[in-house]
Order: sequence, then structure tokens, then C-alpha cells
Amino acid sequence: MTTFVLVHGAYHGGWCWRDFAPLLAAKGHRVLTPTLSGLGERFDEGTREIGLATHVADIVRLYETEKLTDTVLLGHSYGGAVVGGAADAVAGQISALIYLDAIIPENGRSVLDFQFEDRRREFLSKADAYNGWQIPPPPVSFYGITDPVQQRWADANCVSQPLKCFTEASVLTGAGSAVARTAYIRCIDPVLAYMDQFQNQAADNGWDVYELATGHDCMVTKPRDLADIVLTYAS
Repeated sequence: MTTFVLVHGAYHGGWCWRDFAPLLAAKGHRVLTPTLSGLGERFDEGTREIGLATHVADIVRLYETEKLTDTVLLGHSYGGAVVGGAADAVAGQISALIYLDAIIPENGRSVLDFQFEDRRREFLSKADAYNGWQIPPPPVSFYGITDPVQQRWADANCVSQPLKCFTEASVLTGAGSAVARTAYIRCIDPVLAYMDQFQNQAADNGWDVYELATGHDCMVTKPRDLADIVLTYAS
């Protein structure tokens, strides 16, 4: 049995794995779907001080409290920056690290640093117009969810996220590179263009690279296709 730790992306919560996690559990695996501080059902905990380091600490703490070993750690979108940071601390407890249409963090760079210039300006202006420290979520159609029922469900669950999550730089030692297997899964229909850089980096690193013909929120739109890939990393 493998323990899968699934880390959601920006504005989301553990809820987004509703249709995907049972597919892993049905094969006899343990599946953990933590919600990061200030998001999802933990929205009321949100403060302007919650940032990327907070979320990295959330996952490291989960590993400590659950005494996790032999895990597959998967991060979606913004969650890639989270799992990349956490892997620095718990690399020995991870058998495979999977970036799902995700940011691959770099020491000293923030999530916002990877965005196109116009997108960076948009992030900051949205926070200023909202309350100065949070960014409201885009409609989930932006993530490639087209089914009306799925759209209503996901839009109802997405929440605003502290700006600091996007502006706080990653602090990495490189210890996470000790993980034996690393993979990158790219969603290509439609693509989020700024993810090109991460898919290219993954290929240059010699990682396993996959493409899924669906949108960014593939755990919602194509959970079975995603499970077919992810299950190959079970021990």
C-alpha cells in the first residue's frame, strides 16, 4: 500500500479531489487530501500573514503527525511550489514526487515571479481592488471546467487566497532532489501558456513527462485518465 498525499492549488481545497481520490483508494491505497491554511473549509483561518512558507509547513507537519513514509506527494498548480518546498524537509519519506500542471519552485523566487508581466500586474491590482491582501478566485472556466454541474460545484467552493502566497519567495536547500522519482503531468486542452516553462524544465531534468488532453483542473474533468498515470507510481 502506498500513501498518496494530494496538495491542491490556489483558491481550491481538499474538496477538489472528490472524484479522483476514490480511484486511488479503490486500489487499496491510503489517500490524504489536506486543505492548506486559509483555504477551502479553513477559509475562516485566513490572515494576511499566511504565505507559501505557511503552506509548506502545513504539509511538513502532516508528514510529522501522520508519521508518513513511502509516499507519493502530488502538487497541483500553486501546490507545486508547496510540495517542492516540503520535499526539501521530508525527501526521505517520499518515493515519488509529482507536479500536476504545476509550478516547479526555485530558491529565492516567488510564484508571482514565474508569471508573465501582465499577469503579475493583474494579480496585484486584483488584491488592491479587493481588500489589499487577498485575491478573489477566477471563474473555474479558466481552469478548463466546462460542465455546468461541475462549474457550479467548483465555483461554490473556490475562495479568495492571501496575496502573500504568491509573493513570498521559496526557500530551498536542494534536498528535495534526492527523491527517487519525479514526474510532470501537463494539461494541454486548453493549455495555460505560462506552464510551458515548467514542462520544459521537467524534460530537461530527465523527469517522466506526461500530457493529458484536458484542462488545468484535470482531477475534476478527467479523474480516471489522471489516475491511470498516478497509480503507476504506487509502490
